[in-house]
Amino acid sequence: MVYDWPMSRRRYQRYGRIAAWYLGALVLWGLAACEPFWIAPEGRAQDFIETLVTKPVDTQKLRAIAHVAPDRNPEDLLDDLSARIAVDFLRAKQAQGVVLDFAQSDVRQIDTTRRMVTVRVSYRQLGAPANGAVRFQVRFEKDNQGQWHIARVTGDN
Repeated sequence: MVYDWPMSRRRYQRYGRIAAWYLGALVLWGLAACEPFWIAPEGRAQDFIETLVTKPVDTQKLRAIAHVAPDRNPEDLLDDLSARIAVDFLRAKQAQGVVLDFAQSDVRQIDTTRRMVTVRVSYRQLGAPANGAVRFQVRFEKDNQGQWHIARVTGDN
């Protein structure tokens, strides 16, 4: 059996281009089916809590993360006493030199326009037998333009 090498190479290149096109279309279709990470609220919940605890005077950044009006105070999003006490507690821990670790631990989609993200803040003090943790529930709602904004933050302790 005799192969025509140039013909086989061209055929290989043609099938390679077709395969690359299908792979690209598959990737684009997959991205279209998912919500892109840059508009998903999960990471913003962690950023909001971390900024609220570590840099509370940076209200511009807090407003941008939460997507709230320029005249609204971001600390007004703390909906209950538990959340306010937890933020004050973590600020005091940070002032004492305790290292805080912020991480999202749970995401629940309530419906198509509301989500609840749990942010866990853990800390370890020298001489303490175990790690401590504080949890926040950050509730997101989608507005008429399709943007997620933080509606409220509650304590989950």
